[in-house]
Amino acid sequence: MFLADNKQLGYLDVGACRLFIGKLHEDGLGLRSIARVLSTMRTYWHYLQQMGWLSDNPWRMMGTPKFVTELPKVLPHVDVATVLETAVSTPLDHRNRLIVSLLYGTGLRVSELVAMNWADISLSEREIRIIGKGGKSRIVLYDGRTALWLQSYRETFFRRGAWPSAVIVSESGARLGVRSVQRIVKQLFRDLGLSETVTPHVLRHSFATEMHRGGADLRTLQLLLGHSSLDTTQIYTHVSLDDLTNRILPSHPLGEA
Repeated sequence: MFLADNKQLGYLDVGACRLFIGKLHEDGLGLRSIARVLSTMRTYWHYLQQMGWLSDNPWRMMGTPKFVTELPKVLPHVDVATVLETAVSTPLDHRNRLIVSLLYGTGLRVSELVAMNWADISLSEREIRIIGKGGKSRIVLYDGRTALWLQSYRETFFRRGAWPSAVIVSESGARLGVRSVQRIVKQLFRDLGLSETVTPHVLRHSFATEMHRGGADLRTLQLLLGHSSLDTTQIYTHVSLDDLTNRILPSHPLGEA
């Protein structure tokens, strides 16, 4: 233990705190984890002060590590459109295009996609009832293009027999798993030479980003994406501002500095 090798609690000063944080860095602990450790230490030392066991709290002098929020990767709309507009020839092609259209057109999590049943879909209202994280229910709407892919998938994929309860299935009618859908999405974009790293989550991010660019407010996005906290949805304001900067500055009348 660090304290056993260094100082007792009552003699711990800012220098020893810095040594402790340095040790955490050496051990490979991430910045977010270190920030949580610092918060815990400040709280614990404050408790010791309240109990009268310590007179000083050196952790209050320690700043929280700064970390850069990693913006989600998004796809250009034209890349998704290319996938959805490429000619199809087999029932599997129809299924795979439906997968992309649902992920990009509704912002579903891949786990929500594979869990979807036909009973969850209202074809007349173009609505899907989704059970998301924590068993929370929400309604998502799908667009006309997705409706057409859903219709063609039903007509081509299930013409040889009865429909299974699951929507996204294999040729044998078994519900597809998350990893299978991830492979399908990646392979589809790779085969068309568009990207090597497209995942269902990238399509979800792309949906949210396009919606925010189009004027959807954060509360609406939170409901559509099934986020439990608005803080999670805030990331898309940064994505849109970054996009705005990249689009406006090159053509700004004063030019770039």
